[in-house]
Amino acid sequence: MTIELLEPRRLLSVSIDHGKLLVSGSSSADRIILQSVDAASILLISLQKFKHIGATTRIPLDSLSRIIIHAGGGDDFISLQGLALPQQIRLIIHGDSGEDTIRGSPHPDTIFGGRGNDLINGDLDRDELDGGRGDDTLMGHFGNDLLFGGAGDDYLSGMNGLDTLIGDDPDRHFAGSTNPFRHGDRGADVFDGGAGEDWVYYGGRGENLRISADGKANDGRAEEGDNVLPNVEDIDGGRGDDHISALFIGEGFLSGGDGDDTLVGGGGQYLSGQFGNDLLIMKGSSKLGGYLDGNEDNDTLISGGAGDNLDGGPGDDLLDASNPLWQDLDGGPGVDRAFVNPGIDSVIRVEQQRDHRGRPV
Repeated sequence: MTIELLEPRRLLSVSIDHGKLLVSGSSSADRIILQSVDAASILLISLQKFKHIGATTRIPLDSLSRIIIHAGGGDDFISLQGLALPQQIRLIIHGDSGEDTIRGSPHPDTIFGGRGNDLINGDLDRDELDGGRGDDTLMGHFGNDLLFGGAGDDYLSGMNGLDTLIGDDPDRHFAGSTNPFRHGDRGADVFDGGAGEDWVYYGGRGENLRISADGKANDGRAEEGDNVLPNVEDIDGGRGDDHISALFIGEGFLSGGDGDDTLVGGGGQYLSGQFGNDLLIMKGSSKLGGYLDGNEDNDTLISGGAGDNLDGGPGDDLLDASNPLWQDLDGGPGVDRAFVNPGIDSVIRVEQQRDHRGRPV
């Protein structure tokens, strides 16, 4: 079935083929609105070339397995907020070129902004948003969302839910998508986690990075100007010698990845050095205690207070628990050294121990 609006250049059209509904916009500014009516049994499609010119059709939902929108060129408006769909129907939206405004559905959406400065809202459920080229604004809203800014100076806000915010990584894919991220972007991105636990991923980067969750535009490589806000709890570094800090007190996860990294937590976080000779520092303490995990190679771990766990992992490590509070130390495989509180700390697999004054224990 095909429905078309005649116009001089490219047609606005709706077609169905083997359960796939394809909505195609024109090369100009279009309004594409999808809504459900009649207890979600019928799909209402409205295509409007201009404000008072358009077409509307109804299609039974039980015949569909996938809905794909290609808005085409122009500054388009796409809204799926009024949809109520069966779980088996997958939604994929392409803004294509132009400065588009896209509002997702209450269901899991996969949205690609394309070229241009786009505004994308994920709405409810778990959404996968890719801004593409341009200075984009991506907002996940509710659900555990995946946001990728792409090339340009982007603003990413996870809002509610356990969200993943990715500024620069040319090698990752959307979960369940066959479309790879093809962006080697080094633009200035803003990562706003909102409520819930959020994750910023720099894992595809090879430069030496400085990342601090402090709300200042000083993150990424030198002069890149990314801004990771304090409401982002989890940060993954890249393959270089990175410096990552999150000085709030509470649960969070900092991972250095490859390279000789420096990780600094405010208290209560999990610091994971991964590969390389890493420096892990906990500045303060929390009721739950923090965890400093050196992993591979020769690492230095410095406790922040009571209840911290220091795990050197394989390699010749230095564990510093010299503050006068209880800590749990495990040197791991290798020849390890530690500053400890004799009779207070729990210490295993540490070959050389000294007290906070440097005296052998």
